Amino acid sequence: MPRNMSFALTPRIMTTKEAAEYLGFEMKIDDRGIEQVPSAFYRYCGLVGITQIPYRRGRYDKRQIDDILDGSAGVTVGANDDDWVKKYEIESQGH
Repeated sequence: MPRNMSFALTPRIMTTKEAAEYLGFEMKIDDRGIEQVPSAFYRYCGLVGITQIPYRRGRYDKRQIDDILDGSAGVTVGANDDDWVKKYEIESQGH
């Protein structure tokens, strides 16, 4: 496998705990000493539209989370990226 293809191997499916930690939520320790995902994580997911992968209970798609966060922050993907690449290429050529 070529080295430049390694980016495609990064895992996209996250457990509920991994998704909560990725979003900055701290795990709660219950009376029995077991880590629990805080209910605030589930409320937040409901508010912004993050959903579990269908038929994969307790699993979340990292790309969906990133896309929703980018959209809520006003970051657009697509044409703006192409414009930036063109500008960078022109600047790097010294024009």
